[in-house]
Amino acid sequence: MKRAFNLISIGRKGEMEQDSNNLRMPLGDHIDQLVAQMTSSWSQKGSRRDFLMRFGKVTLALVGSAVANSLPTDRRVASADHGSGCTDWKWCYMSGKPCACCGGSNTSCPYSGCVKTGISWTGCCIEPGGCGKIIDYQDCCASGPEYCPSVSCSCLCHNAGTQDWWCTGGTEMNYRCTLARVIGSCPC
Repeated sequence: MKRAFNLISIGRKGEMEQDSNNLRMPLGDHIDQLVAQMTSSWSQKGSRRDFLMRFGKVTLALVGSAVANSLPTDRRVASADHGSGCTDWKWCYMSGKPCACCGGSNTSCPYSGCVKTGISWTGCCIEPGGCGKIIDYQDCCASGPEYCPSVSCSCLCHNAGTQDWWCTGGTEMNYRCTLARVIGSCPC
């Protein structure tokens, strides 16, 4: 059974009048008409390109928030192994030589001839305040000893067990050290 209702509108002079065309219109038709009026009104104010831009932003925001949780981040919380000389909490998920111990810093390679790899991995470490931080690890590599000499490092970390070195691009690419930079928060 279809439901019908009376549509009352306000005329140009402000008096209320019944719309004879919509006197017994089903609810579904009324919704269709309302949507048609809204889209018609909106189309006069914006272009198709504007609509696609707004629709794309909303869609990416919805999809992006769902995809962010599935990114390859090890969310297990590790603590730094202070017995091996790795005293910085950012190195809790590292296996190798921290660049900060080798003449560089946690965010830059030790020499200008050293290059960052295009590949990185992440882990969650506990900072001194007790909250977890997501750390992005990236290897610094050398194309030859003259461009990035082998450095003597004051510490060697084995906190994450055996890890691959990510120096790619030919046989001359040699591992020098690993960068560790904070990129976000993980559960406290």
